[in-house]
Amino acid sequence: GEILRMCRQAGIVAIREPVGYMVNPNRRPDLVLCNYRGNNKPTLVDFTSISALSGDVLHRSWKSQGFAAQRAIDDKKVRYVDAYDSSEYDFAPIAMEIGGRPSLEFVKFMRLVASQAGVNLNSDGDEPRMHRSQFAFKWRCRI
Repeated sequence: GEILRMCRQAGIVAIREPVGYMVNPNRRPDLVLCNYRGNNKPTLVDFTSISALSGDVLHRSWKSQGFAAQRAIDDKKVRYVDAYDSSEYDFAPIAMEIGGRPSLEFVKFMRLVASQAGVNLNSDGDEPRMHRSQFAFKWRCRI
């Protein structure tokens, strides 16, 4: 809910758990972003979390920061390789390690959303207007 709200406040068209975007009708991306990254292809976003203490990553995660999150992203990319039409959509798996460490993709996602946030945010009157740096700081703190 919060990520969806953040995207919408940044002026990104975001759809939560839509149907019809994946080859398997029982699978859905967490979000579809329609005007993200400055291209015309919608981006299918799938969020995941992983414990840095899980058995399959513990041996490497203690000495390589973000290893578990990157492993979760790599696994998601493998599992989703044929799950969507890559000529129609981009795929952006985003991971967070349980305990708070975001993946590099998550940090890039936050920066891109903040960069798309203009000076006149929140035109719906829901919250006061703020500058994009304030927007980015606010959402980094919330998430």
